[in-house]
Amino acid sequence: MGKPTKKIVVDEELTKASERKYPKKSILQSKAFTRIERDFLGAYLADRDYTMAEAKKVLADIKKGVVK
Repeated sequence: MGKPTKKIVVDEELTKASERKYPKKSILQSKAFTRIERDFLGAYLADRDYTMAEAKKVLADIKKGVVK
């Protein structure tokens, strides 16, 4: 079996970058969300670091009404 191809290495780097965590403050300043979405996230997110996927999931749960 040969060495892993460069494509696999690039995919791993992209995965790591997409899992990057940001402080709540950075999420609330992100242009990825509308002003209203940022307001909701500000009320529901705890003061810790989140990935963009985690923040979007919280927002989706808020929209569905499944927040505990």
